Amino acid sequence: MTSQEPLQEASLRGQAQVQDLVTSPSRQRVLSPRSDESLSAMWRGTAPPDITNHFRAIRRELMMSLSERADPGSAATILVTSALPGDGKTFVAASIARTFAHAPDTLVTLLDFDLMRRTLSRVLDANRLRGIDECLSARGDLRRVTYKTDVPRLNFVPAGAASADSREAFVGVQVDNLIASLRATGPGTLHVLDAPPIIPIVETATLASKVDVVVLVVRAGVTPRPAVEEAIARLGDEAKLCIVLNAVSRPAIGRNYDYAYATYGPNAQD
Repeated sequence: MTSQEPLQEASLRGQAQVQDLVTSPSRQRVLSPRSDESLSAMWRGTAPPDITNHFRAIRRELMMSLSERADPGSAATILVTSALPGDGKTFVAASIARTFAHAPDTLVTLLDFDLMRRTLSRVLDANRLRGIDECLSARGDLRRVTYKTDVPRLNFVPAGAASADSREAFVGVQVDNLIASLRATGPGTLHVLDAPPIIPIVETATLASKVDVVVLVVRAGVTPRPAVEEAIARLGDEAKLCIVLNAVSRPAIGRNYDYAYATYGPNAQD
């Protein structure tokens, strides 16, 4: 068997499962946020209008970046990460997924790839459900671990059962097979991966190399500049990297939170 055969087999399996995955996730349980006030507000469409508008602007920029991907006939993949813990990447990942799902022609799957903290799985009360862990250990397939949420056109894949070898799974052939299955769901679908921070979890950079766009969340006034620079260096010059600046102070409009967007690539300038 050649090294390419597992990927080809995964792609064929993914194509065969597209219709089921897109229209009818195998689990009937419907998930929604339970323990995070800010995420719940964004999820239910009750966040302040300026925040909603900023995520719409982020969606527009991400759509432009995704339009340039090498294989427009496949599903799009976005990985959301940060340099360090506590920068707000999980909120940003969920908000990006929710904003894309609001478009009538896009089916979105939000995946909890942070196999260390599993924050999204806890917030959605899905921390005991099968998910990414099982897919990466070949004990499950994507269709059987995809759950509906109470947001139309937005599905969720939990982190799954805890595994001592979760970090190593990011560099194995199973993660390649899983990404191939995601891509095989075809155009009109988007997968948003909430991944671990880059500096403490070095394997995240390997995972990031497998997706179309990487969103790096930076907390204004908190994330040290050297940490941001190190994270960008680990991702490499070839990454299509987008930066979301979180928690920008806007005293003029009475807010202490906001989001700004910037794009970095191989020819980025300071």
